[in-house]
Amino acid sequence: HVTLKDGDTVIARAINVFAVVPKLPPADPKRSSIFGCNVNLSKTLFEIARRIGVRSVRLHEETYLRWAFMQPHAKDAYRYDKSREAVLRDMKKSGMHVLGVLELDSTWASTAPDSVKGWGRRYYPPKLDAWKKFVSDQARHFNGLIDSWEVWNEPYSSRWWKGTAEDYVEMLKVTYAAVKKISPNIQVVGICGPNSIKGWVGDCVRFGALQYLDVFSFHDYLNIRKGGPEEFHPSWRESIFRFKRFLRSKSGKTIPI
Repeated sequence: HVTLKDGDTVIARAINVFAVVPKLPPADPKRSSIFGCNVNLSKTLFEIARRIGVRSVRLHEETYLRWAFMQPHAKDAYRYDKSREAVLRDMKKSGMHVLGVLELDSTWASTAPDSVKGWGRRYYPPKLDAWKKFVSDQARHFNGLIDSWEVWNEPYSSRWWKGTAEDYVEMLKVTYAAVKKISPNIQVVGICGPNSIKGWVGDCVRFGALQYLDVFSFHDYLNIRKGGPEEFHPSWRESIFRFKRFLRSKSGKTIPI
């Protein structure tokens, strides 16, 4: 617990968590785990993740991979970064599974109305021809470094997505075809819904989303921060089994979550 004061005036309070861990044996690439974390492509964060035994990483916080940053103008070459890609190679050498996130239009490729300016344009559905090229280029460039691509972060939230579920499924369809043309071994992760079958998830499934993904994803938030180990929360277990039954009933097969 940290309190920052100026004299007697409290400016800010924060809680941070740290751990001291023993030195771990070398990672076994064949060993898997259900646990992972969001990281940026920095050597420091990678090394921390490796030392605490992280086996899979999600690169949502990594602005480098977002279209809006990678190609801000239509005529721009992609801004690839050798130092960050070196971290990606280290992740793969250590046996980590890497999940990239395809998201955030460049303003020039957005379908936002002209009245929407600046940053806000990046949350609208993209122009699908431009999106297809971007997805193909990234799947090709990062083939062998990024194992799976998740299509947008939390599109069920208007904070991140200004389109409809039908718009999202159209984008997912284009993404799936583009990625699989590069390599059938790259997984497409889709829907990225809330912890509910109603609303966004059900709508996406109704519009055919399950045809265009290898893995289903959902996000749930528990505002729990403890000093000791947490038990696997019952609501997560219930959600996973509920989603598994729902996905099988709609697709006739088992879809990984």
